[in-house]
Amino acid sequence: MAREIKFRLRNRFNKIVGYEKWYEGVWHPDNPDRGFDITSGYWEASPRWLYSIDGKKWTPNYIAHRYKDSLTNLKDKNGVEIYEGDILEWLGKRYIVTITDGGWNPFIDDCQTDGAWHYTIIGNIHENLELLKGVRPDIYEAYKATDEALIAVIAEIEMTYKAIDKAEGREG
Repeated sequence: MAREIKFRLRNRFNKIVGYEKWYEGVWHPDNPDRGFDITSGYWEASPRWLYSIDGKKWTPNYIAHRYKDSLTNLKDKNGVEIYEGDILEWLGKRYIVTITDGGWNPFIDDCQTDGAWHYTIIGNIHENLELLKGVRPDIYEAYKATDEALIAVIAEIEMTYKAIDKAEGREG
């Protein structure tokens, strides 16, 4: 089975608004012995991106978002899918799932014993940053400063748009 291409979608305030995944479609060749031949066959369902609010019911209806967290194609000990930015706990330590040059951060390989995954998702850095406060204060402060700066910039932009609307008589 090929790797599933799937993302968790977040809005400009870093709140999860849904999911996006690639659907490969269903191709029916006229002559199965020839394999994939675009000149001989038909698509029963076309390849496309699908969207879901809850990760269960998928439709082609686009969900507006600003950021994406990539699926690792791994699950925690409770069977929950692990995404980039998730905070995992294992043996009393907390880890942030990140992408490195070699793939997902290396601790994931260290968390496997006899084929059983032992870590648990306890949140994510976008909605549960406080989980890192006592354990990783350096990361907590860096993300907190970034979030505060982003929120300030968004507030400034919104005030600018309101001023423009007011000046042009479009108050609402």
